[in-house]
Amino acid sequence: HGEIRRQPNGFLVRSLDKKRTLLLNGEAVREAELSHGDWITIADTALVFSEDGGSPDPTRTDLEIQAIDPDELLTSQIRSRQPQFQDAESVIETLDLQTNTDQRLATLFKVSHAIGEVLEKKRLMTKIVDVVFDLFRADRCFAMVLDESKRKLRPMASKARDQESGKISHEGVPHTSQISRTILREVLQGREAVLCTDAQDDARFLSGQSIVDQGLRSFMCVPFVHRGKVTGLIQVNSSSEARPYDEDDLALLSAVSMQAAVALENAHAYQKRREHNFTLRHLNRATQRISSYLERHKILEEMVKASGAILRCTKASVLLLENGRLKLDMAMGFTRELKASIPKAEMGQRFCRQVIKSGKPLLVSDIEKELGDPSNPRYRTKSFLIVPVTSRTSSQEEGDIAPCGVVCVTDKLDGSSFDGNDSEVLSILAGQTGIALANAELYERATVDTLTNVFVRRHFFQRLDDAISRAKSRQEPLAVLMVDVDHFKKTNDTYGHPVGDRVLSKIGSILKKAVRPDDTVARYGGEEFTVILPNTDPALAAKIAERVRGTFESEQVRLPSDLITTELRHKFQPGEQFKVSKTASIGIGIIEPSDGRESLIKKADMACYSAKKNGRNRVEVCNDLGEGTDSWRGRLDETGALSTDPGA
Repeated sequence: HGEIRRQPNGFLVRSLDKKRTLLLNGEAVREAELSHGDWITIADTALVFSEDGGSPDPTRTDLEIQAIDPDELLTSQIRSRQPQFQDAESVIETLDLQTNTDQRLATLFKVSHAIGEVLEKKRLMTKIVDVVFDLFRADRCFAMVLDESKRKLRPMASKARDQESGKISHEGVPHTSQISRTILREVLQGREAVLCTDAQDDARFLSGQSIVDQGLRSFMCVPFVHRGKVTGLIQVNSSSEARPYDEDDLALLSAVSMQAAVALENAHAYQKRREHNFTLRHLNRATQRISSYLERHKILEEMVKASGAILRCTKASVLLLENGRLKLDMAMGFTRELKASIPKAEMGQRFCRQVIKSGKPLLVSDIEKELGDPSNPRYRTKSFLIVPVTSRTSSQEEGDIAPCGVVCVTDKLDGSSFDGNDSEVLSILAGQTGIALANAELYERATVDTLTNVFVRRHFFQRLDDAISRAKSRQEPLAVLMVDVDHFKKTNDTYGHPVGDRVLSKIGSILKKAVRPDDTVARYGGEEFTVILPNTDPALAAKIAERVRGTFESEQVRLPSDLITTELRHKFQPGEQFKVSKTASIGIGIIEPSDGRESLIKKADMACYSAKKNGRNRVEVCNDLGEGTDSWRGRLDETGALSTDPGA
């Protein structure tokens, strides 16, 4: 349907289907450049474009491998350290003791200017590494940021010098095997800068395998501290005996880290603001889209798509109450195997029932720590969020609003936990979903036949007008089926009208199951039904019609016990099951450029009349309003082609 292609200056989205439009932020486009937060709709798939990517190294996709838990770091023997500067005055006092104060002030000014205007976190850390690498003539320099949501240190940028060629290159995100946990622990626990002048000659560092493997001689590791909290750190390594770092270097790097900490906090605030704007923007669009639908399945489908996109999670589901039981009505991100692994008896019986009973959201950051439950192998993370869907249905009194179901989300893309903001956003979506479901119920009562549970004739005319207009504008084929139950009057006369109603109800169910989700099934009148088949050519229409006919022929209508009276028993043979068999005659009308609603219905009606006249329980097609019709009776042959022999 479409493609998203990388360009030198960004990304481009382009439609590949001339007959169908691609939507960008709700507007039809053929080609457009993408910006952060754009909402793309291609066919039935909704995508959200984000500039905030993961690791630039495609071979490193496991977030946990690229993170370090501070609590798991090894015990260290490092003792060379310096307390971190507390404020600007402490930096100035240190500089006053230096003979090259003017030079140091100029250096700090240049650093401040270089990093002060960079607001994107990844670019900021890369810029800081560049500045520090050049400033201290390092052989390797890397920076890490503390992920508050998961309490993990994440490598963000790295730069290294090849010892043989002297070539300098960005290494991207360094692997944790290149980082000494021994050093990091000291920095994080003491919130102090660490200096070593020659690690290779100091037995205290030989237990650090990464120090030995990298041939580390001299290094400095300094934390980023903002308002008393460590937000990250930077480390500078030297492998040359001729370039050992000293106390003056450590003081300068500590001063630089203060500026970097402020810049990092600004970048973090900028990212939060972008995420907030992203959420508001797409929450507005999502609520508009949810409220624009009047079909129940469309509302729920849009709900789970929006939940996954806005909350950036891979699994979302909606469970609604039906006769007092929770039923999974819509799900996203669940494979067939995963669905099969969840017993229906356990579906939502614990946490979802709790939310419905309390009417309040349930937010669990870590199911093991908060609820004492073991990790569930069905899910990738330990955090989940459930909010109630509230709605006043037709069975409730005016003003009585109660939960009618729940929305559940889990497995965030970045592995983090859900928070209060996520709960508020999902509650808004769930509230809009409840309103949309109530409107859908009112719409269904006005447009759906209560006996057969298919659309009424008036709504069929409206749907057909829309389908004809769309088919002509897009130059797509369109077909209409007219389905007439054979000998239905005889069924009423023989078994009575209650049985006839039961047969009609079963026919409506058979029709809805036999056609496609986007097809429209309606009761045309009495025992006549009609089906709108959009974007369907004659061969496909005949195949669908034959499937419907075959289903009618093979399925029997079982009569419920409350309909089986003494008089009705005498009409069945002793030991015979109380079932009624029915067949149907089906006519197909195929649209032509000059056709309107009346002429297309007339084609289908003529073909149906011809099918009944030629023996019933058959399918015939009418391409024009002439006398002749082509029969499509029978089954598919070995090649998949339909027989067109009128006498078949």
